Amino acid sequence: MTVKYIGTTVNLIYILMVALFVLDVFGILEIKGEFLKAFIHSGSLLATPIIIAYNFFIRKSRRWNIWIGVTSVFIVLSFCIVVSQRGFLGYLISTESWNTQTVLYEHGHFGSKRIEFQMQDVGALGYNKRCVSVTYITNWFMITEKVDLDKNFGGEWIKVDKNVNELEIV
Repeated sequence: MTVKYIGTTVNLIYILMVALFVLDVFGILEIKGEFLKAFIHSGSLLATPIIIAYNFFIRKSRRWNIWIGVTSVFIVLSFCIVVSQRGFLGYLISTESWNTQTVLYEHGHFGSKRIEFQMQDVGALGYNKRCVSVTYITNWFMITEKVDLDKNFGGEWIKVDKNVNELEIV
């Protein structure tokens, strides 16, 4: 009975990990924490064959075989789509999280909504840069959309120009 609960818990964690992987890879929901992002990206890719083998050969549960089969197809298709669009190096770069360098504007009514200048460290290739409207769901998850800084942000937006420097660039 305990093995059944452990197996169900492992399967649910795997499905959650795959869901976060797909949302992050396609830019719907971004993962801010470096360790969490690396864990989800590498864990979902490495755990797929292990979870499939566990469910088919050890657990032999028909219901979980369908769920794990569907999520495994999602993980493989997502990985193939991203690698075909960006290349393998592009996929590896996308596993790095974006870091806030400057908060340009804050929303007057919603404290979790900001316009930020962000940078992404891509190792020897330098830095990627972007300006985005960020809505923080938690400290680890955010929803972003690209922003044109030539646009006039009036009304609800308050200009703050707060230097955050998460990359600690001198």
